[in-house]
Amino acid sequence: MTRISWISDWNCMTGEGGGGEMSERVVIEEGIKRGYEIELVTPNSPNRNKVATTDFAIIGNATRFPPRFLAQLSEQRQIVMYVHDFWPLCSYHLFYSDLEKCKTICPNLPFAKKLLLSSSLNIYLSPLHQKLWYRAIPELSTRPSYLHVSSVDTKTFIPMDVPKLPGSSLCVNCLLKFKDLKNVIQYAKDHPERTITCAGAKEGGIEYPANIVTVGHVSPTDLPGMLAQTEEFLHIPNYAEPCGRTTIEAKLCNVPKLVLNKLVGVASYKEFKYSRDDFSDWIADSAHRFWRKIAEVT
Repeated sequence: MTRISWISDWNCMTGEGGGGEMSERVVIEEGIKRGYEIELVTPNSPNRNKVATTDFAIIGNATRFPPRFLAQLSEQRQIVMYVHDFWPLCSYHLFYSDLEKCKTICPNLPFAKKLLLSSSLNIYLSPLHQKLWYRAIPELSTRPSYLHVSSVDTKTFIPMDVPKLPGSSLCVNCLLKFKDLKNVIQYAKDHPERTITCAGAKEGGIEYPANIVTVGHVSPTDLPGMLAQTEEFLHIPNYAEPCGRTTIEAKLCNVPKLVLNKLVGVASYKEFKYSRDDFSDWIADSAHRFWRKIAEVT
């Protein structure tokens, strides 16, 4: 049995978590079904020093590990980099990658580049995501790569035959500064006739337009019903979104109108233009494709 160290800031197998955690959970569960023995390694894991005994390591978002620990992995064993929205070793999101200080004086840059340039495979979440990494570290374009769209449960996110709420718009986790905040507020001002329901966290100390309604956390089990009732889904990020899991969920639920901009990673896939059913089939196969690719390079 092949043993894999899955290295990540979070324990994606407990609780709901965010989009990255939910995507990792689906992939790991599929890997276990295929017979891999996967050991989850977080910064505080007691098994962190046993990583050298597994067959290879997959490194996801890893901002809280000692830099030298991760850099040494590439010397000890085969690694695969499954980057999400963070730089390796740094809590800056990908969309800050063009900052001059990130390219020149970041103390972790040598370690991050060593990881990415020595990896057997660099996995990106979309063509847009890949493009931005190549812009940050041009040498990456010479390394083996793979595009992996976020894995979503296509049996949960399905069309429902329910009435639409007139004038309704919906966005998820959009009222955060590093997400859609500025653009959603402007959209609300430009479209006072629409009621914009915003699920998830929000920035405090801000006076929101009257037509923005905040509802707080919405569980993944309740979100399909909300998507079924809305006329349009908003995802208009201020900065590049590596994939955009909720946009996938909205398309799977057949929301009549998707209001997006060019910074939504999943929309940079040619498959995003597929019909709803063909798109669903493509998403459903995502975790399978991930492990087929892993098998090719390990």
